Amino acid sequence: PLILDGAMGTELLKMGIDLPLPLWSAIANETHSDIVYKIHQKYIKSGADILTTNSFRTTPYAYQKAGFSKNDAFLNSKNNLKKAVSLAKKAVLGDQLIAGSIAPIEECYSPELFPGETQFKYLIEPILKWFQESDVDIILFETMGNAQEISSVVESVKNCDLPVWLSLILEDETYLLDGTPLNEVL
Repeated sequence: PLILDGAMGTELLKMGIDLPLPLWSAIANETHSDIVYKIHQKYIKSGADILTTNSFRTTPYAYQKAGFSKNDAFLNSKNNLKKAVSLAKKAVLGDQLIAGSIAPIEECYSPELFPGETQFKYLIEPILKWFQESDVDIILFETMGNAQEISSVVESVKNCDLPVWLSLILEDETYLLDGTPLNEVL
């Protein structure tokens, strides 16, 4: 068994860091990188075998929602993602693995807002490329609660050379957050 680290956003909030949406904890890579690094170190010292990059909201979509132009959104997304990977790698003390975190395109607690497969593919392909260029060990799609988006994830990673993990967010023990029966998703 491997031990995955814990939450980043929650830890940043405990330290009094403001995490405005839509960028949420991703903004801390730029404004409080020393604290992000210290949180990674804390998880390593606590026995984590896998560090998750603080890239949950480093998508071009989130940057566009924050008011950036399309070009600036992609540039800032790429730079922030690479900074997130760098901070995690810097904290590694031994043979820990790095999981590149990708959030749902829209708000994870509102799966009905999924913008569709075309928009997903357009936004996810560069992120997968950036992670592969960054030498992360795992791609981690976090808090996925929309069956259509999960299907898009599965389709988008068919040619990915890295292991891909998918974490789901459930309504209850039998249904995905969007109401899809869990057995159908599995």
